[in-house]
Amino acid sequence: MSIFFSTIGIILLCVSASDISESIERKSWPVLMATVINTDIIGERAYSPQLECEYQVEGIVYTLTTDLKTPGFGRKKTRRQTSEIILEDYPKGSKVRIRYNPENPGEAFIRTGPYWSDYLKISLGVVISS
Repeated sequence: MSIFFSTIGIILLCVSASDISESIERKSWPVLMATVINTDIIGERAYSPQLECEYQVEGIVYTLTTDLKTPGFGRKKTRRQTSEIILEDYPKGSKVRIRYNPENPGEAFIRTGPYWSDYLKISLGVVISS
């Protein structure tokens, strides 16, 4: 059984290391300004903010839809309030700085990471593989 957990832990460590590496790479992507076209709070039990933006690369319009990688911790009411507070920073029509993948301009991020979930996977991987 310990070999099983060690293997799972090592897999988690490898996945999280890869995710963090990708986050670091995204920080070097080109930056441009996108326009917020819609915001919403999605979910029924685990609320999260949803932000929709449009941006152009070489005359082509792209749409980015993101939950900003917001963790769903806390009680239901608290998660909804947190989502509302986050979305106050992104009113419809406002400009937001994004980074886009120069090899695939349809891939873009407002928050490039690493995210809380990456650190959670590393922690869990260390604990499980020990």
